[in-house]
Amino acid sequence: MSGAEVIVRDLNVVYLVREGTIKAASNITLRVEPGSVTALVGESGSGKSTVVEAVTRTLPSNAKVLGGSVLFKGADLLKLSEEEYRQFRWREISYVPQAAQNSLNPLQTVFEHFAETHADVAGPIPRSELYEMAAKLLESVGLDAGVLRAYPHQLSGGMKQRILIALSFLFKPSLVVMDEPVSALDVVNQSLILGLISDLHRRYGTSILLVTHDLPVAGELADRIAVMYAGHLIEMGSNEEFFEEPLHPYSNGLVRSMIAFSTELSGVSSIPGEPPSLLNPPPGCRFHPRCPRAMDICREQEPPLLEAGGGRWVKCWLYGGKA
Repeated sequence: MSGAEVIVRDLNVVYLVREGTIKAASNITLRVEPGSVTALVGESGSGKSTVVEAVTRTLPSNAKVLGGSVLFKGADLLKLSEEEYRQFRWREISYVPQAAQNSLNPLQTVFEHFAETHADVAGPIPRSELYEMAAKLLESVGLDAGVLRAYPHQLSGGMKQRILIALSFLFKPSLVVMDEPVSALDVVNQSLILGLISDLHRRYGTSILLVTHDLPVAGELADRIAVMYAGHLIEMGSNEEFFEEPLHPYSNGLVRSMIAFSTELSGVSSIPGEPPSLLNPPPGCRFHPRCPRAMDICREQEPPLLEAGGGRWVKCWLYGGKA
């Protein structure tokens, strides 16, 4: 198995709610390189989960895709029928959703989860063959085969997370999408899970799209960083370049807000203000009300996503563009 490229182009998704229309993801363009780990980062409510739910066709019923494409292995995933997309689900694309620990059926053993998933996707196989396959996957995430006989309530949160990650690799897919895979875990389990994800990535060469609000998690796992703010993708670049020299003022604020053991507290700062409401976002650049470098054009016109050289992209008038 090898990882596959994913190209998201001009994706627009809104949520229809009683108060109006939430503009959750606007003109999102993003590329996941084959065999790479791309981290989608940003504050809660920035639209990260909306993007991955569009890619995995798991958007809630009140969501509406207004335009764009998600290109994967010669297909536009957004244009496929549900039956056509079933040919990709699990076989080519697997998804570990946010709050994944609640995704296990409390009435089924761990082995029954593997059996049901395999039967649904590729039909049933002999129990002994499936048991061996599941045991090897559990071993790859540091769990004993005896766990296959357990029910979810008998397992810790970290164990349940590892089981879901093992399930996501059942068919060795080309793309694994993980939405906040460690956010509900303690520090010890977070470190363990991150190590396991890294090991699985090296072993199988799969492409991974990782959603996290935690920059250190992105820094540890990702080859490339993509930053979202208020429904816009505002910066993309390599891990090293992003942390050494973030381009967008918001990205710079995110990096400066990180606290590490080696960090001088005098060098740590927060981003003032609050993200805007996506029911009625501000005109122009959505970050301008909080931006220390905002210009008149920022308040009036939305900047384009500009190429900044070396595979880096930034959505900011500070880097040019035509008004």
